[in-house]
Amino acid sequence: MSYTILTEIYKNPNYSQHSSFSDPTKSRYSLREVAIRKESVTAIREEPHPPVFKRGEMPEGLDNRQSFCRLQIGATASGAKSSIVVVGTLDIILTKLSEISNG
Repeated sequence: MSYTILTEIYKNPNYSQHSSFSDPTKSRYSLREVAIRKESVTAIREEPHPPVFKRGEMPEGLDNRQSFCRLQIGATASGAKSSIVVVGTLDIILTKLSEISNG
C-alpha cells in the first residue's frame, strides 16, 4: 500500500486554559504528520474558516494566510466515518494524493 504524508491540524489534548497562562507557547491546536492512503479518502473540500481562525489560536509556524482542507475518510472498522483538517489548498492535496499511484 502506498501513502502520502500530509500535515493535520488537531486539537491538542494536553491544552488547558491554565497551561496557556503559564506557558504562552502552548496552543489549543497542534500540527502532526499523517499518512493517508488515497483509497481511504472519500471527499475533500476547502475549509475556509477552521476553528483556529475563529478563536485566533494558530499553531506555531502557521498564520492566517494558510489554506486548509477537510478530508472525509472512509468508514473505519467500526463503520464510523471521520474527517480531518489538513494544511494545504485543494490543488496541493489533490496533487499529493495523485502522486501516490504515480510513484
